[in-house]
Amino acid sequence: MKALVLCGGLGTRLRSVVSDLPKPMAPVNGKPFLDYVLDWLKSNGIEDVILLTGYKGEYVEKHVKEKDLGLNIECSTEPEPLGTAGAIKYAARNRELGEKFLLVNGDTYFDVDLKSMMNFDKTKNSIATIALRVTNDSSRYGTVSVDGDYGITEFVEKKDSKDPGFMNGGIYILSKMVLDMIPEGMPCSMEKDIFPKLAENGSVFGYPEGGHFIDIGIPEDYERAQILLPEWESSTKRPAFFLDRDGVLIEDTGYVHSKDDMKFLPGAIEALKKINESGKMCVVVSNQAGVAHGYYSEKDVLDFEKYMERELEKRGVKLDGFYYCPYHPQAEIKRYRRDSVYRKPNPGMMLKAAEDLSISLSESVVIGDKETDRVKLPQLRSYVIKSRYVSKWDFDSLFNCVEKLTKGHER
Repeated sequence: MKALVLCGGLGTRLRSVVSDLPKPMAPVNGKPFLDYVLDWLKSNGIEDVILLTGYKGEYVEKHVKEKDLGLNIECSTEPEPLGTAGAIKYAARNRELGEKFLLVNGDTYFDVDLKSMMNFDKTKNSIATIALRVTNDSSRYGTVSVDGDYGITEFVEKKDSKDPGFMNGGIYILSKMVLDMIPEGMPCSMEKDIFPKLAENGSVFGYPEGGHFIDIGIPEDYERAQILLPEWESSTKRPAFFLDRDGVLIEDTGYVHSKDDMKFLPGAIEALKKINESGKMCVVVSNQAGVAHGYYSEKDVLDFEKYMERELEKRGVKLDGFYYCPYHPQAEIKRYRRDSVYRKPNPGMMLKAAEDLSISLSESVVIGDKETDRVKLPQLRSYVIKSRYVSKWDFDSLFNCVEKLTKGHER
């Protein structure tokens, strides 16, 4: 699959720190930001790249001619600003892009697992698939609304509120049918003109991912990139076990929040040790509706978690992370009343953990004791163990589940 990289942005908001350069050429720890994007493409098996240049495009062309980046690279320079869609149309005038091609923002780094994204795209009758990232702040990027199958139903503009949700991650798998929707020789935007039309027709899907993300569009994030990108580039993703807390690790006696009520379930400690020995990460992900209903506070949740971690450490067990969701659609406390992207079966906690901890979601699993623990994430497997909440289960216990899934993988 060919990859097209958008390199024509003016970079107006970066002028105070980077002058006379297109945004993708802004230096980050000694090399252009563009190189990090190209290295990511190469690591995902992409070989052929077309750089869609515009403003100061000669800097981009000079760089890729002088430096061997290990890719087959050519440049397509628009004669005038044509927008993200117009630049694609111009590049396709004398080139064959294939039945499907990749489009990537040259000023955004999003460490998506392209193989998994491509597999997802193949399962959908879509003209476009957009990589989605979970965000706590929709005021900068706006949000993307999806249905139960991750069909995109709406693109919501930026707003003053900072509600969490899905945002457009700037990576797209596009069918060549998109080209027929783009007018010839005039400015056109994928984000504003093409994707909303596809959403109306049910022809665009979202692929949620939890990779590292940064957009260098503003000086603050550009400065953050100087530290984060070199760290991310040298990190290795690991698989994880995402475990529900109540009913999986400890007895579920109903809205457990006091340390006096904490009792580990039979086999839980042994299962956690087996996960640790396998080299996989162990992350707790817990819906905490008791906060939303006013039974206890978020501080109580965190205090309980710290106590549980200490008790596990005494038993020779390490947790790599703890995530919880305090929201519920029927919350008694108004500020917690919402159907949050973080509340299972929604995937927000897993996506956030994957971004924070460098987790490979396609190699990871979720284990819970309710059907709501079957997380709606296409690249992530979910299992339910025997409990009073389910009539059908995948495994009798957490230990049996972990033993089966780690067999042959111990270090």
